[in-house]
Amino acid sequence: LPTYLGNPMSEHAERHLNLIGIGRMLALAPQANINLAAVLHYRLELGKNNVYLVQTKSADESSGLQRKNDYRWGKNLFGKGVSYASLAEALASGATIKTTKLSESFGFSDLFKTHGAETLPLFAIDQRQRIQVFTDKQEIDPEAGWSVLSLVPAGAKHEGAETTDASSVKRD
Repeated sequence: LPTYLGNPMSEHAERHLNLIGIGRMLALAPQANINLAAVLHYRLELGKNNVYLVQTKSADESSGLQRKNDYRWGKNLFGKGVSYASLAEALASGATIKTTKLSESFGFSDLFKTHGAETLPLFAIDQRQRIQVFTDKQEIDPEAGWSVLSLVPAGAKHEGAETTDASSVKRD
């Protein structure tokens, strides 16, 4: 995925960030104010249904008002209770991002049976190569022929799944 490391609302970003062909924006900063500012800025350009943000606090730490306001401005990435801190902690503990190709004999539910209940689906790529983003509100039901990118806990088994490290996936 094309990424921009820096302040997405800066003059530098305004000059050098090419949005042609970009349909979605994922705000992944550890600071809530930066994510919210980016979502507000880019929702005008990309549309409110195409901007996403990662929570910076767990659901337990966030106030009800904050959760309501964050969702109004952008979609919360990857599921209920997923925060920047929980993602960083999982990666620091050895979790890896894996791509799993689904088939008639290995469906979406098998992903959790194989890799464990703590597996976190991040994105699904359908047969037309369109990326679907898992959020706390959007239901995605990946089918045979789709690929699912997931954060897989360290030590998870991989039996029966056609799985690769996401870092080794060929990119166009």
